[in-house]
Amino acid sequence: MTVGETTELEVKLLPPTAEFEPVIWISEDESVVTVVDGKVTAVGPGSTNIFVISGLISANCFVVVQNASSAIENTSSDATAIKIIGRQITVDTDAIVTICDCTGAVIYRGYGDTVEVGAAGMYLINVANKTTKVIIR
Repeated sequence: MTVGETTELEVKLLPPTAEFEPVIWISEDESVVTVVDGKVTAVGPGSTNIFVISGLISANCFVVVQNASSAIENTSSDATAIKIIGRQITVDTDAIVTICDCTGAVIYRGYGDTVEVGAAGMYLINVANKTTKVIIR
């Protein structure tokens, strides 16, 4: 999951004709996820367990939450000219820009522009012979 995402967990108690205690949902770490009636909300990065309990019956689900945001790292250029929104990298400059993927393949070469990258991963952005590493998640 990513921070801000929600999902629903469902519990099926068998046999369906039997009577069971009410279902109780518990997040082991509410700074990672919260859970209300099976609706799980990712709150912060980390990992935790979600437990569902009905009388003497219990089960758990392990959840990993990652930041939804991307990162600009190892900056040797003016990172203020680089913006990331979703899978788009915008470079606000009049200089020539080269964007390479993690294999070194050039995916864009031109003047400052907005470039849609197809996948999450690492990209290198070169502006005026200065390189910035960008991580798209």
